[in-house]
Amino acid sequence: MTAPPRDPEVVRWLRRPLWWLLGVAVLSTLWVVQPVIDLITEARIERDGVPVAGTILGSWDGGQRVPVSFTPPAGGEPVTAVAWGPVDHERPIGPIDLQVDPDDPSRVRVAGSLAVWPVVEALTLFVPILLALLIWLVTRHRCVRRSERLAAADLPAYRMVGVPVPGRFARRRWRMHLYPLDVGAGTSPVCTVPVIGWSDSTASRTVEVKGEPRPGGAVVISDRALDRIWWPAGRSLVTGQTPLPEPGAPAADLGGRTRWWLVVLGGFLIAYALAGGPGSQALEEQAGSTTATVVEGHGTGVEPTPVRYRVDGQDHEASPSLAGPQAAGDHVTLAYDPESPDHVWQAGTHEEIPGAQAPDSVLALFLGGVLLALGIVLAPPPMPERRPGERGGGLLPLR
Repeated sequence: MTAPPRDPEVVRWLRRPLWWLLGVAVLSTLWVVQPVIDLITEARIERDGVPVAGTILGSWDGGQRVPVSFTPPAGGEPVTAVAWGPVDHERPIGPIDLQVDPDDPSRVRVAGSLAVWPVVEALTLFVPILLALLIWLVTRHRCVRRSERLAAADLPAYRMVGVPVPGRFARRRWRMHLYPLDVGAGTSPVCTVPVIGWSDSTASRTVEVKGEPRPGGAVVISDRALDRIWWPAGRSLVTGQTPLPEPGAPAADLGGRTRWWLVVLGGFLIAYALAGGPGSQALEEQAGSTTATVVEGHGTGVEPTPVRYRVDGQDHEASPSLAGPQAAGDHVTLAYDPESPDHVWQAGTHEEIPGAQAPDSVLALFLGGVLLALGIVLAPPPMPERRPGERGGGLLPLR
């Protein structure tokens, strides 16, 4: 006796981890490629670069990218560029040794050992994920091969009562509760089997089971009413107290509104994060300029700094983030929002103007994405009308 042909649902179930694996592989490649390019460029500058003396600019925030000023090896006007490489984040603003690309003075690195940590960090993030997805893929293939061997084995099959139900939270993950054939309504199941596929009815039906119908056992279930095999998505589970429903009565609701609330709330949070706030470009176009006096200074880096300034004859106080060093009494030029003069910032200090986005927009975008993904995962698959034998794959012979 040979195993039935592989059900299309099983094929899709096997391919799902593969698509995840390919997607994460592409994402990890895109994530790693820039650090690798930077490392290669840095290695070339370390090998061929010309040593020069430079100065760290006051706009440095203590990060890996260091704004510097230096005179090119060939002479001429000082050049301002962003250097990368090993640097002490507590280093004070001032002189620093640099290496400059002889062919392009804008390519410059901090003298010292190569900074390999961005590549290592990216690999540390994605390699475990890729390994986990690979294990997921192999585990699914082993599960299907085990079930196919069981279906083809010369073993007896048992008649039992089966009740297919969708997952309580992940509605696409169906389970089959198995009960003895001669028990009444309200009886607890012998075991629960995670299955591949779905059904348009959760009423009880007589099924044929081959294998060991017990928690932890491997089984294959044949459903003569639908002329199909319920292929397991894993070994049987410990059951709990799900009672056998009355004959013809549904065991679970195939609908559910929770997923729609999750989708709506997730979409709202994403729209808030993307559309909330005027945006950096709009603020730059309408911004005014004012000279502020530093009230209390600070050292290197970018830190909130108390300042006083006047706009349209009115005195204002604020604490924008200013690039150090700053001393009390220093004068700095700030940009301000004409519609809200209390909103000021130092141009060129931030990639995004503070306050340009909606408050907590990053958190809203993250939560919105999570809720939207949960809503999609919880949504049951479409259930077209099933014709007998359309999605079969054969039946298990009884002995």
